[in-house]
Amino acid sequence: MTIEKRISGPCSENWTLRALVYRTVLTFVGILTMAAVPVSAIESSPLIAPPQGLAVSGPVESYRPDSLYEKINGQAELYLSAGFEELKSQWYERVDNAGKMIEVNVYHMGSLLNAFSVYSQQKRLDAEKLNITQFAYTIQSAVFMVHGSFYVEILPSESSSPMTELAKQLAERFIHTIRVEAVNIKELEYFPAENLNRGSITIIPKDAFGMSRLDNIFMATYTFGSHQLTAYLSDRKSPAAAQQLVNDVRGYFRDFDGRDVTPAVSIKGARLIMVMDSYELIFSIGPYLVGVHEASTRMQAEKLGDMMHQSLQERLKLPGQRKADEQTH
Repeated sequence: MTIEKRISGPCSENWTLRALVYRTVLTFVGILTMAAVPVSAIESSPLIAPPQGLAVSGPVESYRPDSLYEKINGQAELYLSAGFEELKSQWYERVDNAGKMIEVNVYHMGSLLNAFSVYSQQKRLDAEKLNITQFAYTIQSAVFMVHGSFYVEILPSESSSPMTELAKQLAERFIHTIRVEAVNIKELEYFPAENLNRGSITIIPKDAFGMSRLDNIFMATYTFGSHQLTAYLSDRKSPAAAQQLVNDVRGYFRDFDGRDVTPAVSIKGARLIMVMDSYELIFSIGPYLVGVHEASTRMQAEKLGDMMHQSLQERLKLPGQRKADEQTH
């Protein structure tokens, strides 16, 4: 069993070619519609007011779920599965050099969680964090960020310091222009910090590990020595639903010739399954399904599982849970 791989992000070596191609085919297909902003107020407005040194190059393009493939054929399913509602796209060009351009894509994802899902799955391992908002990074002069329910890509046609600075200015202007409600993703704090690869936290909106019932799954990568393994959790809204999913996940891995192993952890209802040469640990706590995926040894699975259980116990303020669990074993 293998964890789902991140698809390659939109920041690639063919930006310059994309800039030249799209520059010649821009057509007017829509106007920007942002939350809490009257349509009549933005009919002639650019996607983002350009900073000094940039000028708008062409109108705003608009894409809905049924036409998104026209813009990002091959990657549309990632956005659609995460709740995509609308994409607004526009090009900007350097005032002093019209051949140097920046493409801005604003994806309205419907919620912060949906926007973070796309952001986290697209994020490259060599990304450099930007401190302009909670979720933002830069790579090869491009800027990627989450702002409320919006996932934003700012893609210069070349990688250079001046283009990086202009991309950052566009990002900052978008943040200051579009007001969003401040909302935290509490699950990001449920992963214990020890051995955590912080930038690896991802939301898989559906079909995690290829299982149709595993949706809205938060995942994080941990490093134990030379081995990496995955912890995951998901709010199932009730303890009964979480426990039922534990049984379903156990059955799913048993269908792949997994066999039950008695876990050496004091976690009520925990299941440990050996699948080929790796281990899966699954349990529930409160309304949360929790698991450890593809541990190289049962000791790794049990250690990380115990860390996750303790972290959730503290975060969910369940002081009696651990003691009760221990009394049942």
